[in-house]
Amino acid sequence: MALDWGMKRPQKPKEPKLPHGVSLRKDRNRWVVRVGKKFTGREIIRKFFSSHEKALSYIAELKKKTAGELEKAKELGVSTLDMAEIRVALARISPTPLREVVDFWLERRPSSKAPSVEDAVEKLLDLKKTEGCGARHLKDMAEKYDFYFDGMEKESIGDFDRDRILQILSAKDGRGNNPSPSQRAKRRRYLNILFNDAVAQRWIKENPLDGIKAPRKVASQKVIFTPEQVASLLWTTQQIAPKMLASLAMKAFSGIRNEELFKIPWGDVGSTIIVQAGFSKTGRRRSITITPPLKGWLLLCKKGKKDELVFSARPERANRPAAWYAEMKTIAHAAGITPWPQNALRHLYGSYHLAWKKDEGLTSYEMGNSPSVVRSNYVDAVTEEDCAEFWRLLPAYVESLCDKDPLPDDAPEGTL
Repeated sequence: MALDWGMKRPQKPKEPKLPHGVSLRKDRNRWVVRVGKKFTGREIIRKFFSSHEKALSYIAELKKKTAGELEKAKELGVSTLDMAEIRVALARISPTPLREVVDFWLERRPSSKAPSVEDAVEKLLDLKKTEGCGARHLKDMAEKYDFYFDGMEKESIGDFDRDRILQILSAKDGRGNNPSPSQRAKRRRYLNILFNDAVAQRWIKENPLDGIKAPRKVASQKVIFTPEQVASLLWTTQQIAPKMLASLAMKAFSGIRNEELFKIPWGDVGSTIIVQAGFSKTGRRRSITITPPLKGWLLLCKKGKKDELVFSARPERANRPAAWYAEMKTIAHAAGITPWPQNALRHLYGSYHLAWKKDEGLTSYEMGNSPSVVRSNYVDAVTEEDCAEFWRLLPAYVESLCDKDPLPDDAPEGTL
């Protein structure tokens, strides 16, 4: 039989449009309907049918169930794809009500575009100022952030991920040396303050330092002067630089910070030493006990007027720390103590005071520190014998120790 080329090939029945997340296929002698999670919002459903018609009938029933839902979606301007996502989301949060989930997210979502590092630091410093941080501490924070983000000030605070934070933590210091564990720990602490504030401000969702452990710090060996060395310093100061005696005695027997000492007037030195909040590192006023040795040495000093500063040496030098260390270099050389250890007199007081009082809280208060700092630096730093000898260093006792040992002939003349 000849083929009739004019005859049309029978058309395959057109498949109805299937709901989103529903598929239909033939598997050998049966038809398989797969209803996915985008439709159910939960588990996947598979149904098997002996005929194509029965499979389509089942799909039609599914469409009827969602018809009202789709009409509502149109009213809300939501697509069928969005409706499928909503089903999945509702299934995932079940049994928690949708309102609670939305409220939880709204509380934590970024509220606005993240500012630049420069602006974020400025806002942080303003916040710390309202919390009572002192001007010196705020300046110190600003200088640290300037160094950490050198050349990156205009970048968004939200652009710093874990890898970039690790680069900052391992960057060389100002002298071109690799940072020590202590420096890395300090960098991490200050960066954590900044990025925790960014999270609180909802500029970023999470702190990039989360999961970055602080490096283990190895406590450095503090140089603690012996009572004999302290006696030599006091005696030498009395002989060649008497105007330095009050500030040296206050440093040795009260542990006061340099920046605090240089701003204390004689009017704040009475039965105690008052450190005003304006120049305290912590931004809080504190009162330091005048110990018996300190009282004895202050009685030898000529007190100035109430508004006159206790440390008044080299008034022509605006840089007061530099003026103080210049004088102390001369005194230390004459007393046979070279080189001068960093923070020597503050560590001296912390060590001997804790050994004397055995009270970390009291020592930390007197020094304007935290008990944890006192524990990590001053526990068991001196012997009981040296502690007892140190607190005996009143003027008469020091004279009995040192007067028999005259100053060397080449001792430099004091400038005061």
